[in-house]
Amino acid sequence: MDFADASFDFVWSWGAIHHAATTGRIVREIHRVLKPGGQARVMVYNLEGMPAYMTMVRKHLIGFWRGQSLDRALWADTDGFSARYYTRDTLADLFNTFFAQTKVEVYGQEADAIPLPRRLRALVRPLFSEDYLKRKVRERGGFLFITADK
Repeated sequence: MDFADASFDFVWSWGAIHHAATTGRIVREIHRVLKPGGQARVMVYNLEGMPAYMTMVRKHLIGFWRGQSLDRALWADTDGFSARYYTRDTLADLFNTFFAQTKVEVYGQEADAIPLPRRLRALVRPLFSEDYLKRKVRERGGFLFITADK
C-alpha cells in the first residue's frame, strides 16, 4: 500500500482480502500501516459456514459431473471468481503471524440457521426458538470476522 509505516489507528476490510491471491501479504501490509496499539477488523468467507456447504452441494455435485473442481465451484458462486474461504483456525493462524492479539467470530443470517428458500423458511421459522437461531447462526454463519490488535 502506498502509505507510510504506522499511518493508521484503524483498518477496516469487509469482504475484500479474500479475493486476493496473496492474502498473507495483505495482512502483513495491514500490520505495517497500523500504529502501535492500532486495530484491524476484517471479514472473510467462512469455509465451515452454511453458504459454503450450500454451494458445495448445489454447485459441486452438479459441477462434479461436468468435471469442475470444488475450488472452482466455490469461487464461481461468490462475488469474485478468486474468493477464498477460511476456517476459524486458518484465519487466526494467518493474523497471529503478525498481530499480538486476535479474536475470530462467526456472523451470519437467519438463512444460515434455516437453510431454506425464503417463503418456506418463513413458514417453519415459528418452530425455532430465538436462542436456537442465534446459536446456529454463530455456528453456521457465512462470515468470519477477526479483530486484530497490534
